[in-house]
Formats: sequence, structure tokens, C-alpha cells
Amino acid sequence: MQCPHCGTDLELALVERQGKPAPQPNPVGRLVNFKMGGTPHTVSDLDIVQAAKQLRYPETIRDYYVELSDQNGQTQQYPIKQVVRKTLQNKYGSGFKEEYFTSQRARHVLIKLGFTVGVRG
Repeated sequence: MQCPHCGTDLELALVERQGKPAPQPNPVGRLVNFKMGGTPHTVSDLDIVQAAKQLRYPETIRDYYVELSDQNGQTQQYPIKQVVRKTLQNKYGSGFKEEYFTSQRARHVLIKLGFTVGVRG
């Protein structure tokens, strides 16, 4: 199936969630390009998965979270900004500036890469 908006090939599956771990996204090589403060950035779905495995523990989730595997292969809920921040720090080091980085930007990046963003409430 293809996305009617961008033409990306989509793979859909039905998953029973009762008492089972959340399905893990399989990186497929998606990229997203965006600007923050006029500086261009590019991030892949694989970059996000790798960054989550480098995090020692999830920070406090205020509103939005993404479920990813930690370094032990266990599913964790991570705040979206923590995961995307770590990804950008890995890729851009000191070139990543926090001043234009918002939760809405992190949410946009994750959704464009095919991740499901949950809401605490």
C-alpha cells in the first residue's frame, strides 16, 4: 500500500496488544530532512533506534512518548525529546543547538520516520 500524500510504501499489520509487548518498529531506511534555526538536519529511522539503545534510562515523560528497545532489548517508553535529542547529538555533536528544539519538532521527526508517538494523559 502507498501513502496517498507522499507515495511512501507502507507495510500495515494488525497486532493484538493485550498483555504483549509493544511491536518494535523495524528500521527501513526512511530519512527526514528538516531545519531548526535555519540549520538543515537529516535523521533516519535507524539513527533513532540506535540512539534509544544508548540511553541509560528514560527521563520523565511529560506528554509524548515513543516505545523503543533499550540496550537489553526490553521495550521502554522514552520521552520523544530525549530520543531525538540523543540522535541529533550523535549525528551533529556540538553542531546541534538546543534553542530551537521543541517537543513538536521531535514529534514531527518521529512521525515522519514511521514511529508511533503516544500521549500520556
